[in-house]
Amino acid sequence: MMNYCDNCGGELHYDAKLKSNRCSSCGAVYPVENVFFYEKKYIDDNILESVPAQKVEQNLNLQCKFCGANLQLKEFESTTYCPYCGKLLPIENNKNIIGVDSIIPFHLTKEQAYKKLKRAINFRFLTNKKIFKNLKIKDVTGLYVNTFSFDMNVLCHYSGFLQYTEKDEDNNVLETKNKHVIGMIDEVYKDIIVESNYNLEQHELFNIMPFYYRSAYKFSEDFMQGYEMQPQDKPFKECVEMAEKFIKENLKRKILKRHNSDEIQALNMENEFTNKKYNYCLVPIYFVNTVYKYKKNGIEQEKKVKVLINGQTGKVGKLPKNPLKLLFLIFGCCALIVAIILLILFVF
Repeated sequence: MMNYCDNCGGELHYDAKLKSNRCSSCGAVYPVENVFFYEKKYIDDNILESVPAQKVEQNLNLQCKFCGANLQLKEFESTTYCPYCGKLLPIENNKNIIGVDSIIPFHLTKEQAYKKLKRAINFRFLTNKKIFKNLKIKDVTGLYVNTFSFDMNVLCHYSGFLQYTEKDEDNNVLETKNKHVIGMIDEVYKDIIVESNYNLEQHELFNIMPFYYRSAYKFSEDFMQGYEMQPQDKPFKECVEMAEKFIKENLKRKILKRHNSDEIQALNMENEFTNKKYNYCLVPIYFVNTVYKYKKNGIEQEKKVKVLINGQTGKVGKLPKNPLKLLFLIFGCCALIVAIILLILFVF
């Protein structure tokens, strides 16, 4: 819900430089109440059937069942406190909706993000610069992306067969063997980050990490002025399962390392996940969506390109590579290796 200036009625926009809301018409500044908040809540069976946070019906009225006061709900609220009696009131219409817990505000303005992107394009050698030839600042869009941060304990009992390689003193391979292993791992995992929107791939989020979740604030609509939130479409249960999948993959790597092995042949893992907690946090991301036109076999083609920029740190995600530069790099590396081998043969 957009707020408006008390002086002139103009729209307010969150200003990352000022860390406040600023009127787009008269320039009046309205401080945002920054309340530090990053606590995790326990996951129970009921919440596993919930969907991510969604906007509630605007101007939805609610009557306190304790004192009878009439209240008006804000966007994204799934519960609210009565300001008169202080009681916690669940919103019946949204009982299957998870409310947003915290938010990491934009630390970079659109102009700063644009400069970060231009710098990355110029300094990353393999980047296909032709794609960004006509890039303008208006092509940069700031969005809040919904993510979950999970904590959980896991007790893993495992047994199976791993493959390892025997080598001699000169590191020459003698034989590849299998060995039977059995054991237990008891681990505590914290801050496992999972994006909860189908329009954003997990690897795209990882490419611009880290986000400093510990510096998040309690969610307030004041931070949303001038920005939008990505649509919510991934069930909470699926996000929890994804976090558990990350843990299982990490456990497999630990097992290989523990037993000095190279590869898993067959492995049975019994995992018990306990003390599951979550925090639903909005993170700031600048998106650049552009279209690259080129010709292939005389036919004009076009390719959609998406680039992400971390709105907190300014880290730029992966940029499309120029295939000719990539071939040149590979050829150069091969030539260097051949030169080193010839030097060793003829000099030593």
